[in-house]
Amino acid sequence: MTELTAEGAGADLPPAREIEGLAFRVVDLAHIVMISGESGDQAFAKALKKAVGLILPKPGEIAGSDPSLLWHGPGRWLLLGETESKTGGEDLVGVLSQEMAVSDVTDGYLVVELSGPRLHALLAMGTSLDLGQEAAASGRSAVTRFAELPALLLLLEHERARILVERASRAYVWAWLNRAADALRSSV
Repeated sequence: MTELTAEGAGADLPPAREIEGLAFRVVDLAHIVMISGESGDQAFAKALKKAVGLILPKPGEIAGSDPSLLWHGPGRWLLLGETESKTGGEDLVGVLSQEMAVSDVTDGYLVVELSGPRLHALLAMGTSLDLGQEAAASGRSAVTRFAELPALLLLLEHERARILVERASRAYVWAWLNRAADALRSSV
């Protein structure tokens, strides 16, 4: 007997609801790496800059685009990569682990990208963050609660965002997003 297994974080999830002005989909990033260190440690900051070309962002900031680096908590940052990264032909995690404490947490997160003019209405349903014009500026991030779960929110563009939640919560978050999309559809 052959067992079929779903690939990717969202392969086993039902299709996303289709509503005008809002789209969402699962994004499988090439890597998500948790980096730990002291923000005031110059040797740590220099080693990170040398390895990935990025400086340590402050809370709420996103440094770079691919890879991107964002603050995840005191002494913790997440490095997100769309494409596989190699440094001098070596695996990025291997290079980073020579200089600092790192953990590959790629398989631990579900990443959902949301886009469209109704994005902010959906986000307002899931978080208590102030999503006014200034607060919701592009290139910002926030450690918050979304749909009652710990989450990381990345505001990439005015009408495009990503939400990272623990992968174990993927079915709940996906169902919540679909219910919220239905509620938005009904409110038209």
